[in-house]
Amino acid sequence: MNDITRMGDVTQDLMDATAEAMIMVDTRGHIEHLSQAAGNLFGVEASACVGTHLTTLLAAGYDQEIRERLAELGNGGTSSNVSCYRVVARSSQGAEFPMALEIGETQLPEYRRLVCVCRDLSAQYENGFERQSAINLNRALFNAAVDGIITINSQGRIRSFNQAAETLFGFTRAEVLDQNVAMLMPEHYAKNHDSYIDNYLRTGEARIIGIGRDVVGQRKDGSRFPLHLSVGEAWHHDEKHFIGICHDLSDYHEALRKLALAEKRYKDIVHSQTQMICRVDSDLNITFVNRSFMDCLGKSHRELIGTPLYQFAIDNEAAIRDLLTQLFTSGGVRQLTVKMTMAAPPGNPQVEWTFTRPGTGNGDSIELQGFGVDISEREEARREANYFRNFDTVTGLYNKQAFMAALPAWAEAESTCSLIHIDLDNFGLVNQKHGFEAGDHMLREVAKRVRTIAGKNCLIARSGADDFLVAAPVSTLREVKNLTGRLASGIRRNLQVDGETLSIDAAMGVAFYPGDSDDIQHLPNLAESAMKDARTQREAIALFNKESHSQLRRRLDIEQALKRAMEEGIPHILLQPKYAIPSRRISGFEALIRWNDPELGPISPAEFVPLVEHAKLGQRFDRYVIRKAIAAIQDVAASSDRPLPVAVNITPPHFSSPDLAGFILDQLQRSGLSPHLLEVELTEGVFLTPNANVTNNLATLRAAGVSVAIDDFGTGYSSLSYIKNLQVDELKVDKSFTDELETHTGKTVLQAVVLIAKAFDLLVTAEGVETASQLTMLEEMGCDRVQGFYLSRPVSVSDACQLIRHSTEA
Repeated sequence: MNDITRMGDVTQDLMDATAEAMIMVDTRGHIEHLSQAAGNLFGVEASACVGTHLTTLLAAGYDQEIRERLAELGNGGTSSNVSCYRVVARSSQGAEFPMALEIGETQLPEYRRLVCVCRDLSAQYENGFERQSAINLNRALFNAAVDGIITINSQGRIRSFNQAAETLFGFTRAEVLDQNVAMLMPEHYAKNHDSYIDNYLRTGEARIIGIGRDVVGQRKDGSRFPLHLSVGEAWHHDEKHFIGICHDLSDYHEALRKLALAEKRYKDIVHSQTQMICRVDSDLNITFVNRSFMDCLGKSHRELIGTPLYQFAIDNEAAIRDLLTQLFTSGGVRQLTVKMTMAAPPGNPQVEWTFTRPGTGNGDSIELQGFGVDISEREEARREANYFRNFDTVTGLYNKQAFMAALPAWAEAESTCSLIHIDLDNFGLVNQKHGFEAGDHMLREVAKRVRTIAGKNCLIARSGADDFLVAAPVSTLREVKNLTGRLASGIRRNLQVDGETLSIDAAMGVAFYPGDSDDIQHLPNLAESAMKDARTQREAIALFNKESHSQLRRRLDIEQALKRAMEEGIPHILLQPKYAIPSRRISGFEALIRWNDPELGPISPAEFVPLVEHAKLGQRFDRYVIRKAIAAIQDVAASSDRPLPVAVNITPPHFSSPDLAGFILDQLQRSGLSPHLLEVELTEGVFLTPNANVTNNLATLRAAGVSVAIDDFGTGYSSLSYIKNLQVDELKVDKSFTDELETHTGKTVLQAVVLIAKAFDLLVTAEGVETASQLTMLEEMGCDRVQGFYLSRPVSVSDACQLIRHSTEA
């Protein structure tokens, strides 16, 4: 064994004896020996590693760096004999761990070897990671805190300033670090702050530490705000530091302000209520009252608080006390109503109280809340309301509703009687000329006269604006004439209004019970019917007439049925053909409305058309007819190669409607029809007093292509002046002229009408042609078109289509 060998063995023995993990490698990095500690560190047998390269014990990525370093050391190319590395090692099981690797060269030239010392850094890394994690967590908590957190040293210098503090004070962290914390305070706080710290450090007496208080902070922009400051202390690097937590109280103070304002508003609302409001505790002692309660009892707040409520009740005090006690003792009863007559001279008002036991979930003691209404005034109001429901406020007489309710009992006591309906003349004119006060004065005076003349045994009412009803215990014609005569004379007496003498006239209608009807409730209708007969006959008084009443009922039935019929689309259109002269071909139609009611049967236009305006159905009726006529035109146009115009009559009042022309043109546009297929017929009355609406409607329709004809010419105020000035297309001669055609006068007049129409370039259509001779004479006169039963009666739409085809073939 040579010296070198012995030296190697000694070195290996020393390596095995040390606790350090050591590896001996040659200058190329091949392992010659692993100490026992190294084998344990890497989890390998020492002999298994001999001959392998050092880098096999390291994780990937270190091979080139380590080989280059070993080459430098082996060649003596570095001045340093030891190299240190932080690497990741790998055990035989493949687990990786951090390791410090120190590589040094032996100092014996004869025995050049490299010695590697390996130290496991896992524990150090774990401790360092935990410490860094704790630091990071503290920093995150510090910056995530909602409240501002500021750390200062014993000199008052700011050492830390979190993000919430930046937001709160408006300073960045860089702007405040190492600055005195007084910069965040108003001047009167700032000048004493450092002395507070010095005093605490000197005496240990804490005024803020661990206590906290409300102070004022100052932002960067100089604005101030309330905050709550909590201060603690801590040691850091052997120096005492103070940690301040700053909580912004702005929202809190604003909430307190709003709460105080809300409480004030609540109190103002409660005190302004007209109802009495109070609260009582379980002993029924008053704990709260509003101003209305104090005013009602005439007592002050001090006199009422703490006093049992029932002491102010002067009726059945014990019963009231028991009822209120139930609200505290009974779980199911939460509200009750009780009436009290309160001890409040001089009136001792009766008050209706509603007491409620509110639910309490906050631990507060239970109290009852009471709302009281002074029903003394309410009862009076009820009496007044009852009066208004039953009596006319102007005259003091019954109103019609109360009269009808009282009439059966009154009539039963009288067995026979008469009912008089009085309708004053020109009452509306008095209102218009002298005002409503004068009109009311007139009504009061008439009521007074009627009441005086009729006497106490009569039942009297004001049933309408200027109508009165008198139920009188008189049943003979003589008695009725006497009473109505006296009423007429009394009403007619002069009345002074605004210095002017007025004479009041009236129309009266009389119905007898049970002579005219054994239904007393029906009698006012019969008396009204008789009054209308008096108006029609221009008489002061009229007795009920069954025939007149039947006519009236018939008119009312037709009016009601017509409304229903239009809603259901029952009235329908017939088309009256118009024939051109001399071709005898159909040139158009006139739309005629017909109505066969399911209940009333066929009703003539002569009967129902005059009622249209009376029932205020004019516009609605005309628009119904227009829609029906346009639908008829559509049907004719769809069934014929030669669509012909259809004429529609428009009532005079409706033609003054400002939107009539727009309605007609809109309907035509919706139907897709040309305007020239519709003709409008108007009576002379429309043109006698034309207004702007009439003129605009005429101009609009004619401009769109709708023809306009004057219907029934000659029956009204026929004048050359309005024919000359109006732009119309056709003149229709009334049937009454056609009927007189075969007389000399009739022929002369009709010839003149035709000549006048021709002078103004108007088409002339003669209505009511019923004989061949009439047709011949009209042709000789130059009449353009005719219509009448001689040529064709009104036909249905389908028959009209047939007539067009036959006329075209002929």
